[in-house]
Amino acid sequence: MKKKRSSSDHIMASAGIFFFKIAGQPFSIVASLLVAAYLGPSEKGLAAISQLLPSFVASICGLGVGAALKYKISREDGSFQDLGITSLFLGILHGGVAGAIFLIVVMLGGLGDFSDMVPMWIKLTSASLIPLIILRQILFMGFAGNDDFRTSNILGFSSSVIFAVLSIISVTAFGYGFEGVYFSFVISTAITVLSALGLFTIRCRPVIIINFQFVKFSYDYGLRAWLGAVARRGNVSLDQVLLGALAPASAMGNYSVAVSISKILYLVPLSVSPVLTNIVAKSKGEMSSEKVALIQRALLIVTLISGLFICFSVWVLCPIFLPGYNDIPKLMIILIFGAVFYSSFHVISSYFLGSGQPEKSGYCQVPALIGSLVSYPIFVPQFGALGAALGSTFSYFLMYITITWLFSKKIRPKRSQLWRFKTSDFEWIFKHGISILRKIKR
Repeated sequence: MKKKRSSSDHIMASAGIFFFKIAGQPFSIVASLLVAAYLGPSEKGLAAISQLLPSFVASICGLGVGAALKYKISREDGSFQDLGITSLFLGILHGGVAGAIFLIVVMLGGLGDFSDMVPMWIKLTSASLIPLIILRQILFMGFAGNDDFRTSNILGFSSSVIFAVLSIISVTAFGYGFEGVYFSFVISTAITVLSALGLFTIRCRPVIIINFQFVKFSYDYGLRAWLGAVARRGNVSLDQVLLGALAPASAMGNYSVAVSISKILYLVPLSVSPVLTNIVAKSKGEMSSEKVALIQRALLIVTLISGLFICFSVWVLCPIFLPGYNDIPKLMIILIFGAVFYSSFHVISSYFLGSGQPEKSGYCQVPALIGSLVSYPIFVPQFGALGAALGSTFSYFLMYITITWLFSKKIRPKRSQLWRFKTSDFEWIFKHGISILRKIKR
């Protein structure tokens, strides 16, 4: 049985996730900027879409197995040892089918420049990567359900460093172009999956059996969570997928660099949300709405202030270091607001996930996905990368508005305090920031 964790432990777990993510950012950003400078917008666009497509397909074809596994483990209704093999079996099954369908679509020329310009070995490897990426998702969810965030932190950090170093070497030293970047992505992904499998086997000594009761549960809770995950992934990545299909590769090159920089703003909510989901699950959904509102307000403040600083830095530095990427400063202004909405959405979404209501998060994604499907075909052909940024921010805004409405509806007759900013919010941010620094110092 897992040891009960204090609120201080939860704060440090979030801090640990954040620091591992932020530690990997310098490698990722430096690699992205160096590769962008060497390749130019067109080849950088091909490199970005080659990585994005298998990741996108894998994220929407897992069918919620990882979410169901995490929920079961975090509620202590099952163990990683007993449910792990069943989850991985389902992941391989889903990934194999998805990979075959992906390859057929690619061979029929349905994915724009990816179908027309990349070599055959990349197409075949991308199809093979899909089940591997699904396995990585499931294993990381299993570790998270066990409150073992350190393992996924280290593996994620190591993967980003390996990818960054190999990308720089392959492009700058050997001149392999976007193929070198893609090969670096394949290597880093394979190493991460094999390492995660090895740690799971050694630590958990899994039971080699198919748990049909969990299979049934995964197609209940898992599919409800999956519907939201599909829409969420669509809202997160559909801009790049459609930009790669509807616009020149150079537009994708500009946009991919801007998105890489803006993702820094996602680090805090992505660090807090898995821990918050576990806390709510352990409380059996009884966590106070006031606490959720406080965390949401605090993250909104942190994201907005950080976004303004990053935007100013990009406007100053981009013309100096990336003179060929003229759209990046304008893209950053638009993307910042999307990051703010996405940050707040993540907190409230974690509350519903931990309460056993993953479909609520999915409901919020539907109007956003509809908005994306309408706006991208209109904006992208006319405005290119700027159109993709506008559509992305609009979809995040719809997500945020919908989930705040559902949250307010759930807590009635209480009044929602999501927008009641107080001086105490800044005090709360400062207090926990100091607490984290003191614990790190110890």
